[in-house]
Amino acid sequence: MAVVDIIIRHATPVDVPRLKTLVDDAYGVYLDRMDRPPAPMLKDGSADVAAGRVWVAVDGHDAGHVGDAKVICGLICMHPVNDALFIENVAVDSPTQGRGVGRRLLEFAERHADQLGLSRIALYTNELMTENLHIYAHLGFHETARRVEDGYHRVFMEKPIHDEARSSHHTEQPRKDIIMTITPDELIGTWEIVSYTLTRDDGTVFHPLGEDCEAYLIYTADGHVSAQMSATGRPAYASRDLHEGTTEEMAAAAHGYVAYCGTYTLDLEHSNVIHNIEISMNPTWEHQSQVRHVDYDGELLTITADVNTARLVWRKARRSME
Repeated sequence: MAVVDIIIRHATPVDVPRLKTLVDDAYGVYLDRMDRPPAPMLKDGSADVAAGRVWVAVDGHDAGHVGDAKVICGLICMHPVNDALFIENVAVDSPTQGRGVGRRLLEFAERHADQLGLSRIALYTNELMTENLHIYAHLGFHETARRVEDGYHRVFMEKPIHDEARSSHHTEQPRKDIIMTITPDELIGTWEIVSYTLTRDDGTVFHPLGEDCEAYLIYTADGHVSAQMSATGRPAYASRDLHEGTTEEMAAAAHGYVAYCGTYTLDLEHSNVIHNIEISMNPTWEHQSQVRHVDYDGELLTITADVNTARLVWRKARRSME
């Protein structure tokens, strides 16, 4: 069978009914072997989705329908435990099984563990699911323990992330399946800065607006974007008049500030957001379309730019109650 082109993104609450159907389909084949339903069939997955632990594989041929749960063909639920990324569940719907989706979800898990600085990925399966034992062994997992939990006879397995594996993640050729780590609905809202860095030609990293800069990035539901970034401690104009600063005062104010607005579009195929800049404090950027690569881990949004070596880390802003 042909390999499926997929997009991998975070699951959203609207996906939950489809995920339940998918899990029941994937694990239903084991009902005749076991004296009780497999544990994933009994679990309410909504809490894991809300916690950002679940990613879904979406058929790439239907990429234009991201957000439509019907095109979901696989899922993986995982979270860090000590120095490992623990995979609680990986499932592929029966029409798509055998076409590489499960393998690519596990490869995504390994890349995610690498990004988090973890040394291994771990999982378990039921000892009656013998097919899984063979698949995981073929993919480099080794058995670490067997024990009974909640009445289930489980086989625990793990796979170390070697230095050569880390290197290969940065040098391998691009795949047809794409990792889209944020959905359009998740992107919408106001984000506040965690860090903003640039990298010089010699590899050194610096903070162009200082380590304690302040910034907001806003994406609206109707497709507009606005960014405001400021160094702290910029001196106010002596005149206290918005338009009556000295040349030196205005230069200092502008040097410590970045601001622009316009519209944005999502490039799901390459996990990019394109900022179509209409107005900018620095007129050099006006009427440009600038590509930003997006990576989202459920809490932090990391954006890297194609126009320079910028790396910006954001988190959803929490409205002050003071």
